[in-house]
Amino acid sequence: ASEDEQEVKPHLAGNAGSGKKVQKRAEQMAQLLERQREKEKVQDLVSGAKKAQREAKKGTEEEAQDRPVAATTVVGEPPEGSVCGVCKKDFESRSKLFQHIKATGHALLKPSPTESEEKGKKKKR
Repeated sequence: ASEDEQEVKPHLAGNAGSGKKVQKRAEQMAQLLERQREKEKVQDLVSGAKKAQREAKKGTEEEAQDRPVAATTVVGEPPEGSVCGVCKKDFESRSKLFQHIKATGHALLKPSPTESEEKGKKKKR
């Protein structure tokens, strides 16, 4: 007898009723066991696919860490946007610059674009 039948028999021992009920119960148990096996197979496939994705992602992250990163700012010099346009004072951060502009009223207007800059641009629809 197969493992499925051995698992089903103990459940049927208490059912000493008609033969149809016993058969129906046995079929239900067999179907239940089959669904459980299918579910386990699907879960194994899904976990395998997820593992493969993690490995692939991990590989790309390691490659990204190996590449040298170019420095965009020179240490010691403030970024371009952290200098007051009126008094030319340097600030540690843009937040400090904005606080200074608010407190002193040193706000500047942005220059309007020239006609040549506007000529090539198309309107968004």
